[in-house]
Amino acid sequence: MSKISISGNGLNIEREISDELAKEIAIMVLTRGEIVKKEIVKPAHTIKSTAKEVMPEFVDFAKAHNAQRACELVACVAVYLEQQGSPVFSKTQYREYFKEVRHKPSTNAPSDFQWALDANWISRIADYEYKITAIGKKVVSEKFPNTVKGSTRRKKTTNLEG
Repeated sequence: MSKISISGNGLNIEREISDELAKEIAIMVLTRGEIVKKEIVKPAHTIKSTAKEVMPEFVDFAKAHNAQRACELVACVAVYLEQQGSPVFSKTQYREYFKEVRHKPSTNAPSDFQWALDANWISRIADYEYKITAIGKKVVSEKFPNTVKGSTRRKKTTNLEG
């Protein structure tokens, strides 16, 4: 993995990228973009996953980490994709992996993501891009122990009117 930094005019970005992408960017910078004509980077929400061949591997990963609830699957997708070299993921990617595990489409991905965000398992880095947090990595590696189950349960409301 390589690291790229871009700064100036109030902009400060630092990301890890593949070595291949780093070489393409270096060529583009050195030649002022005259040689590299193809699109180099797509936002995560526009990337169509080519993960069909790795889906069974992810299903095993999710089962091995005891991911049962949808918010747990969000964290598992994030950790799994990071281990595959993609530190950033999208709801579209999550929906693909969810469908493979549950054998049906995700009907409430925004809520699933909100639970994972509220639990601080993932963080939003752009409009459609998310990444796993240190806490998220810990709960996945600990296979979602009972101590974290309560943190994602809905709070009960009571009727205070007499």
